Amino acid sequence: MQNPPADMLQSPISPNTHGAKRMNSLRADDCGLRKILVVDDTQINRAVIKGLLVKRGFEIIEASNGEDAIAAFRNEAPDLVLMDVMMPGIDGYETTRRIRALASDNWTPILFVSALEETRNLVEGLEAGGDDYLFKPLNPEILLAKLAAFGRTFMLRRGLAEARMKAEAIAGNIIDGVIVIDELGRIQSCNARALHIFGYGLDELVGHNVKILMPEPYHSHHDGYLHHHVSGGAPKIIDVAEREVLGLRKNGQVFPLELGITKIEVLGQRNFLGILRDISQRKAAEQVILEQSTDLQHMLEEQQDEQYLAAELMMRQIKRKLTRCTNVESWLAPANEFSGDVIASQESEDGRIYALLGDATGHGLAAAVTVLPMLTLFYRMARQGAPLSEIVRDINNEMRVCLPTGRFIGAALVCLDKRKASAQIWIGGVPDVLHMSAETGALKRIASWNFAFGVIDFSAADLQPITLDAPVGSQFVLYTDGVIEMTDSSGNQLGQERLEATLSAHEPGQRLSAVQTLVASYLGEQPAQDDVSLLIVTC
Repeated sequence: MQNPPADMLQSPISPNTHGAKRMNSLRADDCGLRKILVVDDTQINRAVIKGLLVKRGFEIIEASNGEDAIAAFRNEAPDLVLMDVMMPGIDGYETTRRIRALASDNWTPILFVSALEETRNLVEGLEAGGDDYLFKPLNPEILLAKLAAFGRTFMLRRGLAEARMKAEAIAGNIIDGVIVIDELGRIQSCNARALHIFGYGLDELVGHNVKILMPEPYHSHHDGYLHHHVSGGAPKIIDVAEREVLGLRKNGQVFPLELGITKIEVLGQRNFLGILRDISQRKAAEQVILEQSTDLQHMLEEQQDEQYLAAELMMRQIKRKLTRCTNVESWLAPANEFSGDVIASQESEDGRIYALLGDATGHGLAAAVTVLPMLTLFYRMARQGAPLSEIVRDINNEMRVCLPTGRFIGAALVCLDKRKASAQIWIGGVPDVLHMSAETGALKRIASWNFAFGVIDFSAADLQPITLDAPVGSQFVLYTDGVIEMTDSSGNQLGQERLEATLSAHEPGQRLSAVQTLVASYLGEQPAQDDVSLLIVTC
């Protein structure tokens, strides 16, 4: 697109602002986007952008038309594309469509750069596969800010991809075969061990009905069994127990195997996870094994341990074992498979006790993932004995960068110094903390006064905790709103008063179990609507 060179870059909006200074210091290493493809039919326009970005460590690839851009994308695999719209030959919209048609598991953001400012141009760019739109003349601050924003998304997506690759590597090396099917019996995925057991290639199984792995009569009956269960019928094997069945290899050989099936739910879709083991050799030696009862018992225990390992693999990728402090009691009951609540405690090198209770926006895996950066900072800084205000500052700064709009984490933190019989407390976005007297059990509420992490930038005053006397035997009680806002079958909330009455009516060592009993009786048979968490720190 032909534009006068002087119009390509706009003067910065406010060069003395904090944001301008931050953008002026942006480096390619900061955002993970090292290689950028610049597509523009005007050489001076490409040169201006290149001059702006090369000095910040970016590698620039140039293309003057759509055909060259497609070839450069295919050969160079850039991390981001800046795409002009109006060019000779195929325009930027069509070029983008063809780039998106190149099958790839890697996401590459494409930003249109054009002087066309009408709404229909912007909409057409996004519909063509673009991720954002920049108008000429370019504002350097906005361009750099866009690169920083897409860089954060790029780094997060790369981290998730690496985590997925690790999970797949783990699944691929489990000694048991693993097969996942949908409600119609179609194979969704299987690990290398399952392929080896049955003698198939991956493409020969995925998408096909799992009954091709079964001899008669299982082959003919399987679809009926599955439809009966999916329609509400009692399970015959699903979630019942591991059992011995017969499998059918690709070469026609029928062989014995052990099979356990569990229901799993992924993104709202119900699937079935089968864990299986070829037991041909074991069956051949069964008479000898039966004569050696001790060895048989050992083998069965080992099998059980391996089954538990397979079932917990995914959870262990997300949840970290909490450091247990002797004077910290905790209870966390997720509403879903993954919890958006988090409880952590850590003793510092100088003997102080740090405790954290957090409540992320939402439920399930999305909420659970958001608390991981907070936990990493908390454990490291608490172990070093950092001041509570610095821990609060660093966590909020990290959440402001990591969390998307509308996501935040409410939290309460306690730092207990037993030598001085004092405690510091910071609360933001969760219910009041309760301080219970050692002698009388009297309650004092410590009001929640701050915003949750990730909502706003904290001032120096926002970071400051309050300091309280912490006599020996007194307790601080932290809890999420899932406790007091849970409802019974009639829709009545459990409430603050009922919680406090239960705590006051029991001795210090019985309070956690008393609240658990209260919650169980209040919910009855119905599940909790929210994650439920409670943490008690004894001074």
